[in-house]
Amino acid sequence: MSYALHPPSIAARDLSQPVLREREYLRGMAEVASVLGAQFARVLQDFATDANSQGLSQDTKGSLCERCRGAAASGAAVSTRAQEAAMLQFLGQLLRGLDDFAASRTPESRGSQERARRDASLEVRTRKWGVYTPYDGQGPLQFGHRGEEVRALQRLLNSLGANLEEDGLFGPKTEAALAALQESAGLSASGIVDQKTQQVLDAGQTRIRPEMLDRHPPKYGDYGAPLPSKGAAPFGRISSKDEFRKVALEAGLPESWANSDAAYWLMMKESGGRVGAVNYTYGSRAKDPSQWASVHNELRSGRISAKSSATGLFQHLSSNANKYYPSGTRGIGNAHEEMIGGYRYVMQRYGSPERAKAFHMSHNWY
Repeated sequence: MSYALHPPSIAARDLSQPVLREREYLRGMAEVASVLGAQFARVLQDFATDANSQGLSQDTKGSLCERCRGAAASGAAVSTRAQEAAMLQFLGQLLRGLDDFAASRTPESRGSQERARRDASLEVRTRKWGVYTPYDGQGPLQFGHRGEEVRALQRLLNSLGANLEEDGLFGPKTEAALAALQESAGLSASGIVDQKTQQVLDAGQTRIRPEMLDRHPPKYGDYGAPLPSKGAAPFGRISSKDEFRKVALEAGLPESWANSDAAYWLMMKESGGRVGAVNYTYGSRAKDPSQWASVHNELRSGRISAKSSATGLFQHLSSNANKYYPSGTRGIGNAHEEMIGGYRYVMQRYGSPERAKAFHMSHNWY
């Protein structure tokens, strides 16, 4: 499939006057931007279904297509040299990115490099955000995947000596149990279901040696450690603007949000910066952070035992957590997911944190 683009030519005009020359130049740039943006949208829509583009996630494809539609829609708004430069840069980046992507999809360049990028993405998404990706049958089953294949793996591991919750999520405990089995069988403890590991699982003859479980404890990410049942508050707190910025950028959010005084104000007003904070309508449970995890589990199961189901940095109802958090209500108590949810909610409903703050100040909610 060809991904060639065809920039339109700008019709000849009388550009003898300086004012006309500037105005017509910008109008021509608007035409180019609009037409190219529309072409990008069509081209990317085509490669979204191209067999050669299956290595790119649907989320990434959708995001690129939306950006292209935005370029097409905003082409007519190019009215200053700064906007023109920004549009040129944007279109140039998309052109280069599309060329690089098309080149990377040749048969010769597929394989280990593409798998390494995909596996690294799985690692980051799950270690840092607690987001699990549906297993699509491509490549080995490994950390970060979710689905019935993972549940079947957990069932097999339990039959061989593990003690896993069969939840279909290939998390740190499943990874550790698999590594323990691999070492028990004399294999490299990679924590990945490669061909030799699958043969061991299918045979069902090798049991996990208890000492191997001790040698392979679960490896948790920044926000993925198990919650203590007693003692100190199990959830962190963002207590300064610098910490807010750090968590926002770690979550992959724009600089404009990370640096926003209004966004920081909203968070502090709603939760005081307490990750996983439970709404005051839960009474004594809201005042005791050691009880928050039980409230979160209720909400994940669909049970609401107080007047409001709001939780987290921006006090989102469980329905909004399902809508805006990367992994739905599973993301409650995860600083990155709560930050991402706050950004998505505010931008979709108000367009900017400043507008959301203004509404909050006049209504005492948002």
